[in-house]
Amino acid sequence: MPSFTTWTRGQALCADVAPRATDRGTSGGSVALNPRALLLGVSLVLASGLALAAPLQLRDALQRAVNEHPSIAASRSQRQAALMQLDGAERQRYPGLVAQSGSDATTGKRITTLRLQQALWTGGRITGEIDAANATIRQSDAALVQSEQDIMLRVVAAFTEFGRVLARQTAARDNLQEHERLASMMERRVASQVSPSSDSIQANARLSQARAELQQLDAQAFKARAALAQITGETVTDIALPKAKPAAGRGLDDTLAEAVGFAPSLRKLTGELEAATANIAVRRSAAYPQVTLRLDRSYGGLTAGAQVYVALDYQTGAGFAVQASVREAEAKKDAILSQIEAARREIIDSVSGDWADFNALNAQLGNLQAQVASTTAVFDSFVRQYAVGRKGWNDVLNAQREVAQARYQLADTESGALRAALRLDVLTGRITADTLADIPNAPAAPLSAEPPAPAALSQPLPGPGPARFPS
Repeated sequence: MPSFTTWTRGQALCADVAPRATDRGTSGGSVALNPRALLLGVSLVLASGLALAAPLQLRDALQRAVNEHPSIAASRSQRQAALMQLDGAERQRYPGLVAQSGSDATTGKRITTLRLQQALWTGGRITGEIDAANATIRQSDAALVQSEQDIMLRVVAAFTEFGRVLARQTAARDNLQEHERLASMMERRVASQVSPSSDSIQANARLSQARAELQQLDAQAFKARAALAQITGETVTDIALPKAKPAAGRGLDDTLAEAVGFAPSLRKLTGELEAATANIAVRRSAAYPQVTLRLDRSYGGLTAGAQVYVALDYQTGAGFAVQASVREAEAKKDAILSQIEAARREIIDSVSGDWADFNALNAQLGNLQAQVASTTAVFDSFVRQYAVGRKGWNDVLNAQREVAQARYQLADTESGALRAALRLDVLTGRITADTLADIPNAPAAPLSAEPPAPAALSQPLPGPGPARFPS
């Protein structure tokens, strides 16, 4: 089970609401609030409530999806149907009642016959149908687990994608804020004729690019939030995204063995194979006679009375189609065997890819974190060197772009590593619908893709004149 920490989206609310009262009239002075101030006050209360709302935890998202998704409900209904199928197959072992009524062709009297019959030997039909029903129950159990697994994988994908976009948004907002400060500084320098106007044009172009990036991420966040809300069935405002760490001793061979051993898709196909085998026995039973013990009780007519006898029934079917029916069932069994092998290979391919992604992305995290720190330090240095004329304006802008790109890449890598780790936990059965309560809630913490504010950002930007950054 991965260890957990939180990615959350920061929120800041501020308002200055000062309702004004006026005295109207001399009798019972009525007080009127400024409508704009009242609207701001209501908005502040509502926004504060949203800010105080707890972020959605991964455990809660998985639990809601498993409990409420329609596909899970459909799988549960199919399991109930399988239980009823078994009940119906077992009831064939008990006696059955047949009632017949008609008129005697000779006397014209009405004849009523009640027949109580008990199957003695059916050539394996009843046993085969009971075996098929039991196999169907096992198949439906595996199908339910498979539906739960599929939904949890979808939640993991939507949850980590939302976290990735939020981390990118944080980096994009910081990038936009820095470009706004740089563009404002350059406008002052151009106005004072310290820098050429082309530098201001270039700064504004980079500022427009930063705004466009943030707008694209806002649209992606809307879609990611909507996708997560569709899966969980509830509105999502914020999330607490866990951060997985590499698990020691999780080799590829052991991971594949766990995934193949747990795979509900293979268990479902195994249930289908058992049901197909039982169905072959049912088809073959039609080639044998059916032995039945009967008790007939007749009312009216010449044969009124009771009689007990053993009946032997045999039906060849149209054109002796029994053998063709058996061969059809055998062909279906062979097809299921091929499906099992195909499903096994698909599981190995999927788990191998997630295992490779998990280890590769985790190996990159240290280098990317160092890259974020180094590009931030280079930007701080270039800003100081630009102030003393040692670096060009284009060098400063490019350094800031490298900071943003490094943070974007770090956010993507962290999200990808977490998604691969969680997928492996779901595919190997470490996370199931029965173990969701064991997932701890992630504590509050800042986005891991958001590094500490660079030292240069806390310094006043150089304006016109001989202002200098400290070295």
